[in-house]
Amino acid sequence: MAKHLNFSDLISAFKTALVVGTILFLINQYEVLLNHDNINFTKAILSYCVPFSVFLYGRLSAPPER
Repeated sequence: MAKHLNFSDLISAFKTALVVGTILFLINQYEVLLNHDNINFTKAILSYCVPFSVFLYGRLSAPPER
């Protein structure tokens, strides 16, 4: 049986990506904040895309609720 995402799943994924992505961004880009180095946009984008994707994958791969 195919699973479908609804709007609330996307909102939850966005909120998760915002929180977790910000933490990952701070971990991966701390030198930008401290030393005023150039930002690595690939790392910055992936910091938010990865938790968003993982949330949606987990939601789709979870067994259906009864």
